[in-house]
Amino acid sequence: MQSQESRLLDWQARRLALQAVWRELDFATVDAEQLIYQSTLREPLVIEVTEVTPVPAWPPPFQVVGLDGSEALLSHHEALALPVLTVAAVQLGFGAPSQVVEQVEVPELSEVTVEAVSRARAAAEWRLASNVMKSSQLPTLLLLDGSLIPWSLIRLNGAVRTAALAEWHTMTSSFIGQPVVGYISQSGASECVRTLQALGLASKAASVDLLDRHLMTPAEGRIWSPIFTLSFGKKSPLPQIKMLYLHVDNEWVRLEWLAEQSSWLTTVLPLILAQATDGQGYPAALSEAHERAIIRGSDRLLLKKMEERLLSQVLVGSAKGLRKTRRGLR
Repeated sequence: MQSQESRLLDWQARRLALQAVWRELDFATVDAEQLIYQSTLREPLVIEVTEVTPVPAWPPPFQVVGLDGSEALLSHHEALALPVLTVAAVQLGFGAPSQVVEQVEVPELSEVTVEAVSRARAAAEWRLASNVMKSSQLPTLLLLDGSLIPWSLIRLNGAVRTAALAEWHTMTSSFIGQPVVGYISQSGASECVRTLQALGLASKAASVDLLDRHLMTPAEGRIWSPIFTLSFGKKSPLPQIKMLYLHVDNEWVRLEWLAEQSSWLTTVLPLILAQATDGQGYPAALSEAHERAIIRGSDRLLLKKMEERLLSQVLVGSAKGLRKTRRGLR
């Protein structure tokens, strides 16, 4: 049985070997159509690699917006399930005023489950994002916390998944080609690793426990990877999705966007780096949005008390109605 130290040494050796394979891969010689054929909705592959050279960022005035949401299912009681959503957008103005937009929603759901509440939160975030982008009169970079890929919907099956993805496409179609970026720290994605496997350049055994961020290296001192175009299959219902990795505070973070073209990316990379520096490793606008959106313990306690009072009224009303029925008053 391997010791923990020997397992770590083995992992590091496999990582170095896979990094070398990835660096030497010339995508100009790769059959992209074959990779598209091999990719699936649940297991996308990289089909195109494009080098990027950042240019000077937007001159003021402009704004960077961080948007995040939080959800809580404050009761699992059948008579009164209370899902609560909070969404916050922090708009940091550069040469322009800054402002904060906060929303609290109690969505009406046909079935109150953790998954349904999570989907309702995502929809609330996209609605607020749409309002922010439409109302802005300035160049605006919108940062969202987490992946833009709807993994929770992709994991559904059959007609339910088809309907859910169609609804998601309706919500997000206006953002295609816009500077709207998903920022993912400690990403667990492995499209690059799977692509090496699909090309026969790495075995599953050699790449076990290795993720895309483990393959990234600062080439020629650069702190960003090329742009990777993803394929989710020949008949994918998703728009084109691109991503790259950015070295921030000793970590390769992942950036995602919905794009048919992404010429704006070269101008916003410096802004994202500046935001991460200001936030000591995490974009300042996103950190502030998270703090604004989170449902704190005191808020939960207040909502819990409101729930208990409403529940007691429901139960008292039901009992009173039952007594009236028994006395023939109804």
